[in-house]
Amino acid sequence: MPDLATSKSVVAICGVRFTHVDYDELGDLLYLTKGLPLGAANGDTREGHAVFIDEDGRVIGVIVMGARWHLERDGTLNVTLRDGGPTTRFERKVVEPL
Repeated sequence: MPDLATSKSVVAICGVRFTHVDYDELGDLLYLTKGLPLGAANGDTREGHAVFIDEDGRVIGVIVMGARWHLERDGTLNVTLRDGGPTTRFERKVVEPL
């Protein structure tokens, strides 16, 4: 399983640390950011989530689309940051406290 670390306010996916975590219940969106203004998404994951990449090619944010829906359907949230890269699977017990 890829590198995964979580706390109340920090989530790491494959070495990328997101310091701001927010969930929009109405839109069913889970925001993972480094606290920087994101602007428009300029990438996506194979799962259909939005990815924000800075001018140096570093991932600075992810919006997990349908977070609750995926949890209910699959029992996990899956995020693949880069084509051909490893998939991080967030289990329900990790995601729900966020």
